[in-house]
Amino acid sequence: NNAPLPQSGKAGGQMSHSYTYDPLYRLASATGTYKGTDNKAASYTLSMGYDNMHRITSKKQHLSQTGVQFEGTLNAGYDLTYTYQKADGKKFQLDNVRDINYRTEETPTESTNINNGHKYTYDANGNLVYINTSRVKKDGKEDEKTTEQKYRWDEENRLLAADENGFVSNYWYDADGERMVKTSGENEAIYVNSEFSGGNTGTARFSLYVSPYLVAGQGGKYTKHIYIGSQRIVSKLGDLASYGADPRRIPYAGNEADGLTINYKDKYNQQLQSIKDNYKAFDQPYNGKDNDDYVNGQVCLKDIVGCTRESLSKLTFLSFARQFCCNDGTPEAAQARAMARTRAANGNYRRCCWIFYRKNCF
Repeated sequence: NNAPLPQSGKAGGQMSHSYTYDPLYRLASATGTYKGTDNKAASYTLSMGYDNMHRITSKKQHLSQTGVQFEGTLNAGYDLTYTYQKADGKKFQLDNVRDINYRTEETPTESTNINNGHKYTYDANGNLVYINTSRVKKDGKEDEKTTEQKYRWDEENRLLAADENGFVSNYWYDADGERMVKTSGENEAIYVNSEFSGGNTGTARFSLYVSPYLVAGQGGKYTKHIYIGSQRIVSKLGDLASYGADPRRIPYAGNEADGLTINYKDKYNQQLQSIKDNYKAFDQPYNGKDNDDYVNGQVCLKDIVGCTRESLSKLTFLSFARQFCCNDGTPEAAQARAMARTRAANGNYRRCCWIFYRKNCF
C-alpha cells in the first residue's frame, strides 16, 4: 500500500501498513504510518490478545499525528480488557470491559487517562438489555452510574425500544418482521437527592422504512437506494418537502424541470391566491401588499382599508382599537385595550395594538 509523495499543494501522501498473526492465524498486531506534505505525519500501533476459546481478551491501540487534522500534535488511544460470563451457555457473552482511553497533545500519562468500566446484562434469550458505564474519578473512587443504556425486546427477539442516557427510541415492525418505523425522543427528567421525581419525553425525530429502497425522516428528508440485482450501487439523499403541490415552489433545475415549459403568470397568480388563502385564517383580507414597514405602515383596523395613522385623531384611533378584535372579552384583549389607551394618551400612534394581540393588524 505504498504511494508516491504528492505534489505541493495537493492532497494525499505516503502510507504503509504491516500486520502480524499468531499461530492460529488471528491478528496479533498491526502498525501503520502516514507521511504527507507540509510535514504532516501520523502513525498507529495495534495489539490483540485472545484466550484458548478464541475470545478477544485485550485490544490496545495508540495513534499519534502531527498537523493532519489541525496544527500541532495529538496522541489518542485506548486499552480494552474483556471478561466473559462463566455460566454454561453464556461463555461468549461479555460480562464487562475495562476501558482506559486518552486524547491529549502531550505524552499520555496516568493523569490524562479516562478509566471507564462497562457492565453488560442479558435476558433469558441472550438479548442485551442493560449496559452500565462507570468511571474512576481523580480521587480514585468509582462513580457507579456515569451512563446507562437500556434495551427492550419482543417475543421474537426484535428490538422494541432503546434508552440511551434519556434519549429514547421506539421501533415498529410489519407482519413480515421488517422494521417499518423508528421514532426518537429527548427525555427531560428531574431528580431530587439523586432520586427520580418526574419527567417527560417528546418525539424529536423519526425514521420511516417505506421499503428496502426508501427511508424517510421528519421534515421530508429521505434516502433512496438503487440496486443492480442484490448489489447497492448508489444512495440518493433528498428532501420530499422541496417539491410537491405547494404552488409557491417553482423548480428551476433538476430532472423534474427537464423539457418543462413554465407559465410564470399562472404561477404568480397561484402564489397570490395561496397568500390570500393563508390570510383568511386571521380574519383579515390581503390587500395586495405585504406590511414592509411595521412602524409607519397602514392601520388595518377591521374593515377600514387604506386609512393611515395620520388621518386618525387620538379619539378615533382609540375608538377603532376598541371596536376591533381587542373587544372579544379575553384577557389578551383587555391587555391590548390598555396598551392602546396608553399609547393614544401619549400621542404615540406608530404602533397599534396588533403587537400586543395577535389578531389586530397586518
